[in-house]
Amino acid sequence: MRTVEGRRSSALQRIGFLTFAFALALPILRPPSALATMARLTDDTYTKLGDPGKNGAQNELKLQGAAQPLKPFIKFDLSTLPAGTTAADVEKATLSLFVDSVSTPGTFNVAAVNTPDWDEATLSGQNEPSLYAPLPENTALTVFPLNEFMSVDLTSLVKMWLSGLPNRGIALTPNGTVNVAFDSKENGIFSHEASLDITLAAAGTPGPTGSPGPTGATGSTGPTGPTGPAGPTGATGPTGAAGPTGAAGPTGATGPTGATGPTGATGPTGATGATGATGATGPTGPEGTACWDLNGNGNCDITTGPDNEDINHDNLCTAADCTGETGATGPTGPSGATGATGAAGPTGATGPTGPNGATGATGAAGPTGPTGAIGPTGAQGPTGATGASGPTGPTGATGATGPTGAQATSLVTWGTVGAQVGKGTNTCLSLGNANAVLSCVGSGTAWIDEAKAITWGPIPAGGVTISALTAVTSTNQAGGGATIDVLVNGTATVALSCTITAGTSTCANPSSASIPAGAFVQVRVTVAGNGIDKLGYRVSFKH
Repeated sequence: MRTVEGRRSSALQRIGFLTFAFALALPILRPPSALATMARLTDDTYTKLGDPGKNGAQNELKLQGAAQPLKPFIKFDLSTLPAGTTAADVEKATLSLFVDSVSTPGTFNVAAVNTPDWDEATLSGQNEPSLYAPLPENTALTVFPLNEFMSVDLTSLVKMWLSGLPNRGIALTPNGTVNVAFDSKENGIFSHEASLDITLAAAGTPGPTGSPGPTGATGSTGPTGPTGPAGPTGATGPTGAAGPTGAAGPTGATGPTGATGPTGATGPTGATGATGATGATGPTGPEGTACWDLNGNGNCDITTGPDNEDINHDNLCTAADCTGETGATGPTGPSGATGATGAAGPTGATGPTGPNGATGATGAAGPTGPTGAIGPTGAQGPTGATGASGPTGPTGATGATGPTGAQATSLVTWGTVGAQVGKGTNTCLSLGNANAVLSCVGSGTAWIDEAKAITWGPIPAGGVTISALTAVTSTNQAGGGATIDVLVNGTATVALSCTITAGTSTCANPSSASIPAGAFVQVRVTVAGNGIDKLGYRVSFKH
């Protein structure tokens, strides 16, 4: 059955992850849950048939139906699965693709890559590998709308890889004129690369949580996103009003200078007057002539004549040359008489301090009255009698029985691609994922117990309906190929059949067939005389 589901947004994925994480945090309250593992994406590219271009570095995977079709190729590494994982452990495997552009809607197929192996750095439209035929559930998948995730069920293919089919990735092949593109792992804008989620069956009650491992190295910084548009400039606020400037007081007029009177006797020192306002600084006068520049020419003239400007004979013209000859010391004048010092007046006596007044006495505190006794608690009244129960209401009518749900389908498999079948007409595969091949058994009562390894049954009461017969071999057949028959109760009755023809490695029969209750089923492989001998076969059908 084909399952294609759209994932509407990455937010839904986060909700799903949180739900899963919450479930892991409560192992006591529910049975052990399945283990989800993400396979590692190693290579993704696309080819144009016949074109030598290599597109492994492109940020999208183009899918287009045309004379030279464009086909995406994707490869995952399954080594992230726990050691020893088998096909029986896989419950679900889902491929997720993000739709980057849709020019022409349509459908496509998903096919396993056969040979040779490839990588995204060297693959082109001139060296495309061959492909296996797509499984029924991977045929005619409808592309989801732009900017949405879509899912593809790869459960059967992942089981085949784990059963021995070489894992060389998958290819998306276009149907009709479909023209779309999906995000690649090189897309640095959205980072919605293809992913493969694998859900494994639970394996008993989880053990205690181990101690945290060391922190991994910090990943490289991703590219800087584009600069967003500048927001609009906000309006300029109003300018506040300036406060008023105070008026300057008037400067008083300078009085006239009086005539100098005779020097009188030195009177007592008066009180210091208030400091007057500082006058304005006058303009700077022109630069004067250096004191040593006697002739005013600005040069230091050192001569032996009267125009010599090096007066102190130190071969320099400096302010030291501006000092004239020291004159004779004048006579010392007589010292004036020292005036008499006036007598100091007597200090008056300090008056006596008056006595402090007496402090009045503090009155006595009155006594505290006694606390009254607590009254007794009243007795609790008796409990009232319980009222009688009301009568039981009538039973409601039984609702109608809902419709029967759709019957679930299961996959029954025989053999693996390692189950080698030789040429002949009576070779049957082992039931389940086993490599052994045995001779088919005929009808009779004894063959049931003797051939449990190759028979499926007995079919329960009511019988079953089988459908979607699919067979895969380890390489392409040749000549008359090989015929796959589903046998019922021996070798005479064939329920379903398909043939792997020359140049192919698969066959499928979408028809269905009814198997009666109590019957036993086996699968026979008949290789034509000119077919390839000793190839491996894996066969499955749904019921």
